[in-house]
Amino acid sequence: RDWRPLGEGGRVTPLAEPGTYTVRMKVGDREFSQPLVVLKDPNSAGDEAQIREQVRVLNDIRSDVNSVVELIDSIEWLRKQIDVSQARLEDIDGSEDLITAGRELDEKLRELEMLLFDLRLTGGNSGQDTIRWPRRLYAKLTSLAGYISGTDMRPTDQQMEVYAIYRQQLAEYRAWLDRLTANDVAAYNRLLSENGYEGIVTGR
Repeated sequence: RDWRPLGEGGRVTPLAEPGTYTVRMKVGDREFSQPLVVLKDPNSAGDEAQIREQVRVLNDIRSDVNSVVELIDSIEWLRKQIDVSQARLEDIDGSEDLITAGRELDEKLRELEMLLFDLRLTGGNSGQDTIRWPRRLYAKLTSLAGYISGTDMRPTDQQMEVYAIYRQQLAEYRAWLDRLTANDVAAYNRLLSENGYEGIVTGR
């Protein structure tokens, strides 16, 4: 498995809310600082309290997006190790059961990963991927953040209801990976160990 461009979704980058900040710059051993005042757009209908609420929610979404990325990384790490072990076993007689077990575990991990990020996305410029298949959790969260940040208003009740659904899904997917690690990965490692092979590592 190699790197590929992001097929769908983006980054969550909340803007700074109105207030007074300190900008610091370090050059060699010297450090410079200067105050910076961020003002609300005078043409905006939102007030500063609404902007603060929006930024708080966007920061929460960014944290959840990072959690999704961590889950994807963990799954990819496990799948990469399975792939390596499979390649080593292919030419060894009597390893059919181990190869089958590895394929079955990889499929279970892939099933979960597909709920986080669609592995079929190519990242091409034609934009066809996103009309073929529904968005997954990563893209849903980043899309929601984009809609929320489109004004200076606080998030709507409907947006917060959708966000609550996504957070529940994230919790379910995290628990799903925990179960796979505790049960299926552990069983696969036992099978490898019984046949004299080193197991895969669950942490990086």
